[in-house]
Amino acid sequence: MIEHEYTALDFVKGGLFFLWFLGSIVALFVVLIKFGPWLTISVFGQIFFVVGLMVLYSGIKNHNFSAPFLIFLYLGLAAIISGLVLQFGSESLKESPGEFLAYIGLSVFFFFGASLITSYFVRTSREKNCTELVRAYCIDIRRRRRNDEHHYKQHYHFCPVFAFNYKNKPYEVCTNLYTAYINAELGKEYNLYINPEYPHCFKEEGESGRQTGVEIVLGIFFMCISTLVFFLMLFLG
Repeated sequence: MIEHEYTALDFVKGGLFFLWFLGSIVALFVVLIKFGPWLTISVFGQIFFVVGLMVLYSGIKNHNFSAPFLIFLYLGLAAIISGLVLQFGSESLKESPGEFLAYIGLSVFFFFGASLITSYFVRTSREKNCTELVRAYCIDIRRRRRNDEHHYKQHYHFCPVFAFNYKNKPYEVCTNLYTAYINAELGKEYNLYINPEYPHCFKEEGESGRQTGVEIVLGIFFMCISTLVFFLMLFLG
């Protein structure tokens, strides 16, 4: 396992993040008690918005950003705007906020679908520069638990972590894309193609073929469903 070296700046960033997060939790309860639920939505939304900014910064820095993660940024922004509108908007809007929130929710689903499709084109463009072959080892398989409410069983999604050396420098990389099947074995050696300028950008053999179908189908599904519901609400409501 690669040992990470942490600098003083890393600890400062971690401390600031902890203070911000703790302050946000306290602010949630203070605002809820003093102003009510609508402004609380904005305070809660800024948590997602800041996390989205951090993910965006990390992705740009490492040149391996995945578009679907922008959903945190958009969801946070939508929540901030929704809370402010409902808190300081008209009385009629405050009395019946359901339709307004429904439109906001549909926009989130539409944006998520669009980001999935965008992700395919971004990754395809990025992978054109992944031309350097390296031998990497699977050093870890991360997993996320998913409960099956119907069969009362626990299912997991998996994401392998690879380690390799390039130009006498160690790297530890992961796609952060979790799937229901294990496409790597712990301790086994694999071929990875990396971007020589940004080694954190990589692709596995056969990766594009596995992911493209899922991204395109889910993207179209979310966009079509949200658009259909939007027009139904518009013409029938």
